[in-house]
Amino acid sequence: MTTPVPQIYDEAAEQLASECRELERRSQRFVAARAVAFLGVLVLFTAALGSPDARAAGSAFGSFCLIALVVVSLRHERLQEQLNHQQRRLSLSRNAGARWRRDWKHVPVPPIAAEPGQEALATDLDLMGAGSLFHLVCRSYTQCGREQLRDLLFQPIGEPELARQRQDAVRELQGEVPWRSEFELLSLAVAYGKATPAALAEWADAPNAAPPQSYLKPLAWALPAALWASLAVAIVQRGVIGVPILISLAVVSALVALWHTGHAFAALEHVTTSRDEVVQYQAMFDHVAQLQPTATWLADLVSQLRAQDGGPAAELARLGRITRLSSQRQAGFIQATLYMISQVVFLTDLHLLAALQHWRQRNAGKVGAWFVRLGKVEAAASLAGLAFDHPNWAWPEISDNQPSLTARGIGHPLLQETQRVTNDVEVGPPGTLLLVTGSNMSGKSTLLRSIGLNALLAQAGGPVCAAELRMPPVRLGTSVRVHDSLADGVSFFMAELKRLKQIVDMAGELDAPRLLYLLDEILQGTNSAERQIAVSHVLEHLLKAGAIGAISTHDLELASLPQLAKHCHTVHFRETLDPSQSARSMTFDYQLRQGVATTTNALKLLELVGLATGKDT
Repeated sequence: MTTPVPQIYDEAAEQLASECRELERRSQRFVAARAVAFLGVLVLFTAALGSPDARAAGSAFGSFCLIALVVVSLRHERLQEQLNHQQRRLSLSRNAGARWRRDWKHVPVPPIAAEPGQEALATDLDLMGAGSLFHLVCRSYTQCGREQLRDLLFQPIGEPELARQRQDAVRELQGEVPWRSEFELLSLAVAYGKATPAALAEWADAPNAAPPQSYLKPLAWALPAALWASLAVAIVQRGVIGVPILISLAVVSALVALWHTGHAFAALEHVTTSRDEVVQYQAMFDHVAQLQPTATWLADLVSQLRAQDGGPAAELARLGRITRLSSQRQAGFIQATLYMISQVVFLTDLHLLAALQHWRQRNAGKVGAWFVRLGKVEAAASLAGLAFDHPNWAWPEISDNQPSLTARGIGHPLLQETQRVTNDVEVGPPGTLLLVTGSNMSGKSTLLRSIGLNALLAQAGGPVCAAELRMPPVRLGTSVRVHDSLADGVSFFMAELKRLKQIVDMAGELDAPRLLYLLDEILQGTNSAERQIAVSHVLEHLLKAGAIGAISTHDLELASLPQLAKHCHTVHFRETLDPSQSARSMTFDYQLRQGVATTTNALKLLELVGLATGKDT
């Protein structure tokens, strides 16, 4: 029997929480051991300095305590790293369980917004922000992963084959549970880093502000070589000739290092402060390179990241070695002192500058593409996580030969399974429209959003919240939540008209996927007679352009308008009023039925909230 998904996450979280508690107890013991060892060092060396009789014993035992302190400190650091690792795994397991339950307040909201021009669609369908589709799907913690997932969800596809290739990749990653878990963990490690992929790419592509002069590289090798040669001469000649030369060369080397300190610091500072992120991104690229995918879309991405020379992982490893050496200047006193000595002896900064310049020349124009590909893998992994969480969701079929969006058992993906009600629905073919009627709160808007959200999931390559879904490639045009603008002096009605004009224009665009429009209670800002005429004009434009779509309305007469009647497929939701001795209660079953709505509930709701006067009931 298959273990339920929430149980998998709960059991994993319980096990990880137990491991974290044990590691915390061990960490506390190490803290105590470090304190004892430090106290021993302090007391014994103090005793050795204070009493000649205790000098030998104090020094010996003090040295032992010092060694013990170093060993215990190193082991404690490794234990703390292990604890941090397990705590991150615990956080991800708890996030996954909360995400499955749609417990949004316990799932971090991805810090990303819709791009300009996409805000209306994002607002209408709850695509971004808390409790959104992106909130549900996203398992990426890198900027590039979030951006690529956003692009998958928002951008329409031109060819159904692309959706099928993405779907194959997502289905393959769905079964790679350990790989996905580790990949998400690696992504989380860079969540709060300073170096974003965009910043690294911008730095790599930027021209050097003051490139090293041609003489610096030979000088960086010749001067240290001469310095070491003079040291050898000084040793052999017992200082007669070599020492003055050695001192002179050391002074020259120090002056050269000092002269170029400012430029070296400016050139190395950016990547030095990003050292941790460079190492962590390298780990992500290494992890991707371990995949052996068979899905074409995913295999192409992995092969591009697994180049013959090692690809991004190898290049970031080289950059990591440069930053590791450069970071010593900002380390503790001992490391910084040794670094300054190496500056005089080896002209370290000049070698690092040359290596950094060579790295940038070799990889200019490539870094941004690396992270785009990495982000696409992350986006596919996020959709695979959604598929794993909902194994009963269907894999959609997208075809140019499919004239309609036809769904069986379609539901709203953001609702909990216990709250979700599913329906069969067909939107299209061209020349027809789905007219959804019904009372307030009966489920009309939810149905429209269910259609839109699942269409976006299907084209992204993910599973859909339905038992079956077939559709053509589409672009979405929606008017569900329209707002007025005091700043722009635009009324609600005018804002809605502008939005509808955009949708009609989208429907008329040539060489673009068919438009799927979703219109919810449009043009409420005018009287009933004018609204019917205005709505019919908008729908006639959309029908003429060959768009498919659905419109919800309270206006029961809309379906009987002569210019629309033959094009409408009318369905409705209804409510049930349960009388009782003290009050009336209203219930909804959210089941879609054929035909025009047979009930209304505005006056009944007025009574339920206590605003009826008695004349209306």
